[in-house]
Amino acid sequence: MEDNAIEDVPKRAVSKRKKTAEKKSAASKPLKKADKADDDLMKLFKEFKKNYEEQQAGNFEAIVDETRFKGMYREMVHYYNESGHLHIRNILKILEILSAYAEGDFSKTLEKLHGKQILANEKLDLLKNNVQGLIIELERLTTAARNGDFSIRADATRLGDYGQFLNRMNKTLDTFADKIYLYEAIIDAFPFPISVTDSDMNWTFINKASEEVTGLKRKNVLGRQCSNWNADICKTDRCGIAMLKRGNLTSYFRQPGIDKEFRVDAAYIVSDKGERIGHIEIVQDVTAENRKKDYQSAEVNRLTARLKALAEGDLTFETDVTEADQYCGEVRQNFVHINKSLEEAKKALNSITHLAREIASGNLMVSIQKRSEKDELMAALNTMVGRLTDIAKSVQTSAAQVASGSRFISTGTQELSQGTSEQAANVEEISSSMEQMNGAIEQNADNAKETAKIALKVAQDAEDSGKAMSETVSAMKSIADKIGIIQEIARQTNMLALNAAIEAARAGQHGRGFAVVAAEVRRLAEKSQASAKEIDSLSKTSVDIAERAGRKIEGIIPGIRKTSELVEEISISNGEQADGIAQVTRAVQQLEQVIGTTASAAQEMASTSQQLSDQARQLRKKAAFFKVNLSDTDMPESFKVYAKPKSGAGQIRKKDVIPDMNESEEHDDFERY
Repeated sequence: MEDNAIEDVPKRAVSKRKKTAEKKSAASKPLKKADKADDDLMKLFKEFKKNYEEQQAGNFEAIVDETRFKGMYREMVHYYNESGHLHIRNILKILEILSAYAEGDFSKTLEKLHGKQILANEKLDLLKNNVQGLIIELERLTTAARNGDFSIRADATRLGDYGQFLNRMNKTLDTFADKIYLYEAIIDAFPFPISVTDSDMNWTFINKASEEVTGLKRKNVLGRQCSNWNADICKTDRCGIAMLKRGNLTSYFRQPGIDKEFRVDAAYIVSDKGERIGHIEIVQDVTAENRKKDYQSAEVNRLTARLKALAEGDLTFETDVTEADQYCGEVRQNFVHINKSLEEAKKALNSITHLAREIASGNLMVSIQKRSEKDELMAALNTMVGRLTDIAKSVQTSAAQVASGSRFISTGTQELSQGTSEQAANVEEISSSMEQMNGAIEQNADNAKETAKIALKVAQDAEDSGKAMSETVSAMKSIADKIGIIQEIARQTNMLALNAAIEAARAGQHGRGFAVVAAEVRRLAEKSQASAKEIDSLSKTSVDIAERAGRKIEGIIPGIRKTSELVEEISISNGEQADGIAQVTRAVQQLEQVIGTTASAAQEMASTSQQLSDQARQLRKKAAFFKVNLSDTDMPESFKVYAKPKSGAGQIRKKDVIPDMNESEEHDDFERY
């Protein structure tokens, strides 16, 4: 509206003059000049308006063209242009200075203006001072923050409205500082060192734990190279950041002057744009971890060796635990508990080994108790000892029976030998008598009665000899029966030894000693059986011979009777008597041969029975190796043997039949295990 008002002023003036001129009927020269002046004025007005519009459009250098005017209008335009140039130059100068201020160049100043324009100088100076003061305060805040000091605040009291900006900046710093202090307090609260560096590996932060390890102060190291940590990996390819750049997030180092080991975990610090702007290194003291690991590894190796020795049956190892340092006390206690358990297992195996030694030494009277309801080992060991005890008792009982039977056989063979000797003496007497009879044939007639008596006596003796021979045959048959018993005992002993060997094989390593004993018993039983067979063969031969001798004696008796009749008829026929005596002589000779053979067989049987007795004694010795509680009830009734009493002798004592298996006898011929 203001522009329209300015534009309407000359129009209204011209219109008024034209109306005035029209009233005058007569034109005059002054009026023409006035019209021309009006035209020039209108032209001037248009130029001013055009210049105004251009400057309003921002063309401050636009001027009114002086050449289009003359006279006073030209001077007016000239001074108008000069006046505009003066203000425009000042404005452009001010804009240039403001532009320099905006770019941070405060070296330019506005030349001193006059009059009220000096206000521009004052305002520019005030602006310069405020902006410079603002920059100074910001630089002071920045420097303090860069140095890690967030306690500095800007002085907003002397910068006017700019102080509000600084106040807001101070409040922002307060909030930021609170966050920084909170984060620093949080990071300082971590017990392990934390180091933060920029992309050039210059420190931007270290926490309290880092200060304690390095001896450095945070305020003194910010901006310095992190190699000032002075670890043994600094400035090497093992540096945490160097390892990080190669893709390894972890490295290890030792700090000079500190007997500790540290682990470094490094990572990149990434901006919100994904750019790597620094590094963070977290240092942890792994001394305790490594010492525990080394201690545990060493103790595990020792424990493994002990368990291996235990598995191999070596119980000579110790169960001590290595003393621990300040880091490994708890780990040591764990190994102490483990080794205590191992020591208990060792004691249990030592106890079992002791029992095994006792059993191997023949002591089957050991007491074996189960340690728990699930103790299968002791239960099996107890069962084994029970079975070995039964076998040992059976072997000892059989050995006693063999010894008793051998003594019975020996007694019988001695009686047989004695009887055979007596028979031989009788036969010798008969032979002598026959010789006397043969030498006294000439006196037979005179001594017929006496000869008859003698013949009668000879007949009686022959009958007695026949009876004795019958008894001899019966005794030999009895010996043969007893030898059959010995064979049966040997066979049963052999079967018991075979069963014992089978049970020993089932017992494995623990039955090895008994297996040897069983084999020895079996060998002795086989020898006894073989000897019994030989004696049986000899006894059968002796029985045949004795039966033939009996038959011969039975044949002698009629001859002797006939001799008695011949004595009565001796006077009738000496020749017949001579023939009869010859026959008697031959019969006696045959009888003497039979008796000699019988005596030899009896002596051989006595020798064999002595050998059987010796073998039985050896079997008793070997069976006595096992210490068991042997009572009368342990011996089967069918094996209790009592010797036939001798003439005038009582029954054999039970002690002679059932020997004491625990008698102190040397076992030099028995190998112990």
